[in-house]
Amino acid sequence: MKAVTVIFGIVGTAAALTACGADIDIEDGNLVINTEFSLSETMMNSGDNSVFSFADTDFITHAEFDIRDGEIVISGEMLCEDGSRADGQMTIAMGTTENGVIDVQAEDVSASCDIDRELVDRARTDLAESLDHAAREVDDSEASVTFTEVTLADEMLTIAIEIRAPIG
Repeated sequence: MKAVTVIFGIVGTAAALTACGADIDIEDGNLVINTEFSLSETMMNSGDNSVFSFADTDFITHAEFDIRDGEIVISGEMLCEDGSRADGQMTIAMGTTENGVIDVQAEDVSASCDIDRELVDRARTDLAESLDHAAREVDDSEASVTFTEVTLADEMLTIAIEIRAPIG
């Protein structure tokens, strides 16, 4: 009976993902799902406007996201080294590494004050880790998740992933 439940679960998940535009295959005894999800610039700007929050510290407040070809520019009030805030922006490039992890690079950080560079490095690391963690929630199972592509274009952030899970 448990096998029937698992099969119905897999079939149900596969049907739902197919309806969402996912490609589903069976390769070498593995269920392989290739799918992508997108976040629009509008959606990113409609949420919480604090970016890179650590404990009680918001690195950028009143953030606005501008998705350009190949990069995201985040503008807002940045936390200065002395604890004050000033207008500034951070340019972020995203991609994937050969081993399927999201790579985030803070290419340009500027403000009308001195910025704490350790906080910038922490922001970059936390962003990459949070994106990676979201997909690696399956680590407790036998499934694997690989980020296959990150695209920044047409006011959209699109992340393509491949999920592999053994059948049986």
